[in-house]
Amino acid sequence: MKDTFATIVAGTRAKAAEITDRVTAKQRENADASQRMREANEKLTKQLDERARGNAERNADPHANDEWRKPVKSRSTTFSFGPAEEQTEAAGEQPVAAEPERPAAERAVPETTEPEATPRPSGRHARRDEFDDDDYSNNSWMK
Repeated sequence: MKDTFATIVAGTRAKAAEITDRVTAKQRENADASQRMREANEKLTKQLDERARGNAERNADPHANDEWRKPVKSRSTTFSFGPAEEQTEAAGEQPVAAEPERPAAERAVPETTEPEATPRPSGRHARRDEFDDDDYSNNSWMK
């Protein structure tokens, strides 16, 4: 019985020591993470303080919002359509050569022998012109 009790006490002390080691390791890990967060927070606070000082200096300048003092952009701020647009801009700046005169026979539009095509119906029914007081689907009163 004494041996059994000694075995139980030894096992309990070993488990307690293991738990103590895990708790100590977790506390160290938490302390390290806390220190890293504190350092990151201090760094971020310094950056935000510098940004706030810069904003305060900009806001202190009475002429900071004057549009006429801002530099003018040389290019338009519209959407760029790529190299094709740049080529057309460059071509537009160059003088355009006059087209050579074509003979009158080439300038005349040939007549077609086909009759003009009749327009196809659009497939929609014509709207009713009569107004029914009980029919609220007719929205002509909104016009």
